[in-house]
Amino acid sequence: MSGVVELIKQAKGGDQDAMQRLLDLFEPKVKRCVSHVPLQDREEMEQSIRLEMIVAIHKFDLHSTPTFWDVC
Repeated sequence: MSGVVELIKQAKGGDQDAMQRLLDLFEPKVKRCVSHVPLQDREEMEQSIRLEMIVAIHKFDLHSTPTFWDVC
């Protein structure tokens, strides 16, 4: 998980490579999310999800991330 946190830090700092690695990391989940969407709409939906991921990464507050004990 610390690898993801480091990628987020780098991506928030403008590292396009790190952003792409994050998007690639979650690509299987994106594909699963759109698997129920009609075929002709999938590409647009995938792009929308990726755009939302980029926005969320930039907004993500690394200092407020809960620890294991916060969620148990």
